[in-house]
Amino acid sequence: MEFAPPNQNKTLRQKNHRLPLFDISQFILLVGAIIDLTAQTRAMIAESFLTFEIWFPVVGMVMVVTITLSFSVSWMERRFKVIF
Repeated sequence: MEFAPPNQNKTLRQKNHRLPLFDISQFILLVGAIIDLTAQTRAMIAESFLTFEIWFPVVGMVMVVTITLSFSVSWMERRFKVIF
């Protein structure tokens, strides 16, 4: 059995634990949506042969969604911290 100094015990008790905001089903849904978006993009490219003109807006949309979700989840994690 190991004993920690009193200061270390205090910091271990004050350690913040976070609640998971997304479960695996939501993650699978997000990955499926991105796969569907790329499949639709490939179909549009096959019809029009405008590779870069189609991929740049799609990449922009994916980046906007990813950055927005990243900031909102980060804010929610800070907002709803659970301290044990």
